[in-house]
Amino acid sequence: PLGKLILTVYASDVILVLLMYVPMVALLARFPLGKFFRNIWRLWVVTASTTSSSGSLPVSTSITNEDFRVSPELSSFSLPLGATINMNGGCIYYAAAIVMTAQMYQIELSPASLMNIVISTVLVAMGCPGVPGGAIIMTTILLTNMGLPLEVVGLIAGIFRLIDMANPTFNVTGDVVTTLVVARSENMFVNESQSAAQD
Repeated sequence: PLGKLILTVYASDVILVLLMYVPMVALLARFPLGKFFRNIWRLWVVTASTTSSSGSLPVSTSITNEDFRVSPELSSFSLPLGATINMNGGCIYYAAAIVMTAQMYQIELSPASLMNIVISTVLVAMGCPGVPGGAIIMTTILLTNMGLPLEVVGLIAGIFRLIDMANPTFNVTGDVVTTLVVARSENMFVNESQSAAQD
């Protein structure tokens, strides 16, 4: 079950990138995908290493401002806000952890329970601190809310580092993607002539 949990989280994160982030970058932000992926991997390395959305904030800010040419006026607001409340990767993990626990204990989840999972994971993810291991504490809150056994948290904690490498990585990716979309809609990209004039 723990191996399935890890694979589910990573597969879901890849699907998140392909079905949500890529169309947002290409269609809404109208930003070159090649340039996006050539630069965003540096943020992925730092975030996977630190497992912290807040800890990787200087790198995401640097990439967004210097490589993607987004106005610092926008990025200085959107990126810290995203590091605080935008937890897409966390939502995926929480939902997977609840379903895995229910399956392990052979507890059937009703449609109402599934809807409760959706609402609860979004709310808990927004309140999760952007620090390493913060999601483990939130997992206990969710399992208690769903009336599921808490013993599984100890099992998850043993392999959580592998999961926690993915969660904040795709959280901060969402922060950058959203910033690009807003920058396009509000015309807040800094072009070369403006940057040269400022220098």
